[in-house]
Amino acid sequence: MTENRDPLQVVANLLKLEIRGDEQDWEVELADHRRLSEFMEVYESANLSEQEKFILMGIILGSAERFLEEQRGEVTVVEHLRTLLKQEAFRFPELIDYWKNDDEFLLSSYLQDI
Repeated sequence: MTENRDPLQVVANLLKLEIRGDEQDWEVELADHRRLSEFMEVYESANLSEQEKFILMGIILGSAERFLEEQRGEVTVVEHLRTLLKQEAFRFPELIDYWKNDDEFLLSSYLQDI
C-alpha cells in the first residue's frame, strides 16, 4: 500500500467502510461482526503495511468481540482468529494484551494462551 496515505483511510477504503474522521475508538466504531470472516480474509491476502495491519487487526478484534456478543455458541471463526493471532502475535502485543486482560470482554478467554 502507499506509504504517504493515511493508514486508517487505506484500510477503510479496502474494506469499504465509511469513516468521518472524528472516530476516537475506530477499532470499535468500525467493527462489524457480520463481516469478521471477510476482514480476516483481507488481512491474510492484502499487501498491507505494518500500520495498516495494526489498524485492520484492531477492527478484527473489535468485530470478534461483537461476534461473540451476538453469536454465542458459534466460535469457529473466532478459532480461526486465534490461529491467525498466534502467527502474528509479534506484531500486536499491545492489542492482544488490551483484549485479553479485561474480563469484561468475551474475547479475553479465547486469547489467554496467546
